[in-house]
Amino acid sequence: RSAAENISFVVNFEAIGGSGASLLVETSGPESWIIEHYSAAVERPAAFSFATEIARLMGDIGTDFDPFRNAGVPGLHFAYMRGSPIYHTSADNIESVSLRSLQHHGDAAVGVIRHFGNLDLRPERSNGTPTYFTVGPLLIKYPAWAAWVGLLAAAALLVAALRRARLSLGRVVAAAGRNAAGILGATIVATLLWILATAVRNTPSAAEAYALLFLIGGFALWVAHRLVGGERNSEFLPGTAVIWIALSLVTVLFLPGSSYLFVWPALAAAIALSVEPLSRGRFVGFVAVAAIALLLLTPAVEFFFQLGQPRPGNPDSSIPAVAVVAFLFVVLGGRLLRGVWWKPSIGSGPFTAPPPPRLERPSET
Repeated sequence: RSAAENISFVVNFEAIGGSGASLLVETSGPESWIIEHYSAAVERPAAFSFATEIARLMGDIGTDFDPFRNAGVPGLHFAYMRGSPIYHTSADNIESVSLRSLQHHGDAAVGVIRHFGNLDLRPERSNGTPTYFTVGPLLIKYPAWAAWVGLLAAAALLVAALRRARLSLGRVVAAAGRNAAGILGATIVATLLWILATAVRNTPSAAEAYALLFLIGGFALWVAHRLVGGERNSEFLPGTAVIWIALSLVTVLFLPGSSYLFVWPALAAAIALSVEPLSRGRFVGFVAVAAIALLLLTPAVEFFFQLGQPRPGNPDSSIPAVAVVAFLFVVLGGRLLRGVWWKPSIGSGPFTAPPPPRLERPSET
């Protein structure tokens, strides 16, 4: 018997940096069953199916969890990642460790050991690929097929809105293509600026890194606006929703764990586009889209931004270009919010502002 055959469950804790949440970055074994019990074991969960999906695609990443996963031992892999430029450098010391992160690691360890330690781990269980994410203290999870419901609902709402507005689907798709080209161009510019910044200073502090994220992200949004513009064109708003629906379809098909990042904002945007632009409902719709986009995209932006941090102490894991995904989310989210907020003045239908009232000339009697 191999050593792995004597192990029923493994829990691994890593520290890639000095702070951050004790994030569930990897699972092994029947994921649906593991996530169900993880949510019951940990009081403050931090888990996102896009992250575990990315880890699964990456395969071996050089941690102590790799041999257990490769041997088929079920388990959980946690890590905190903020401030990763200090990783394996002289600054990677006890003074740099966040006590809150250490406490979160400890809470997760105690909760997992107490809960899974009382389970019968021997029977085999059917596997599945659930979609899950945390919002505050809540872990929201549902089967991957449910993403199709949200995607189809968003597409149906958008098509119905286009028909009411008497807008050409071809022109809306063309507007989406122009917007997508601007988004990609701005994202590439932002990524090149980030690579240049990390080459100049390869050990930025957490404050410096986030300042660069906001500055470069804001500049990228300005670049996208200058490349495309068109916010007051009646095709811009539904065209923006088309981009999110297209991304929803791609992720539902190929990356189901990441689909919620696009499906829920797309659905919220499609609902907002069905409301008259000058009504109170449009403002409520904008607030809903903003809240959903911020709640869902912010963890993804931080995750990929941390993966794109320079790590001079471990150069094999330093790939600043990975930040391209973080900047893509920033520009995508910014364009979505801009599209829902602005009220176009060209065209007709629910996407346009009503014309001003016509003043009648008084009679000369």
